[in-house]
Amino acid sequence: NGQPPGDLEVRHDIEVLADVGILKGPHTTWPLSWGDIANDLAQASVGNLDASGRASLARLTERVKEERRQQGIAPELRISVTGDEPRRLRTFEATPREKEELQTGVSWTGLRMSYRIQGTIVGDAKDGQDVRVDGSYVGGAAGNWMFAASAVDRWWGPEWGSSLILSSNA
Repeated sequence: NGQPPGDLEVRHDIEVLADVGILKGPHTTWPLSWGDIANDLAQASVGNLDASGRASLARLTERVKEERRQQGIAPELRISVTGDEPRRLRTFEATPREKEELQTGVSWTGLRMSYRIQGTIVGDAKDGQDVRVDGSYVGGAAGNWMFAASAVDRWWGPEWGSSLILSSNA
């Protein structure tokens, strides 16, 4: 199960812990694997961390526990309505793509497999696609390999405002 773009607090905590050497894997490519993060956190030493680093470590450790507890089927529902025009150039934040969106789905995470089936109905879509499956995926782990088929947002690069390589604008 990966962490998609859009969660600013998680991204901040990951960058703080990567800067001090606790998280050793790539941290500017999203989604990230909770398994890799959990392995690095399990080996973390708090001895050299300042108060900010300890707070990031505590929040991220709790988030890993929360993500690992989600072993059953989890329903999802999101409604978004705005009078403003949605941003065309997106940042790392999870913001709506259209003025009216109704999103529903279901996800399941096991020890080696994970899936999310998600559908979004959009009012007056700019691209003409009133129904979307963005955010859907199926994935699994085998040894040191992770395999997935997905329609998820990607974010590659260190920028928060726009990715130099690939962002959720693509």
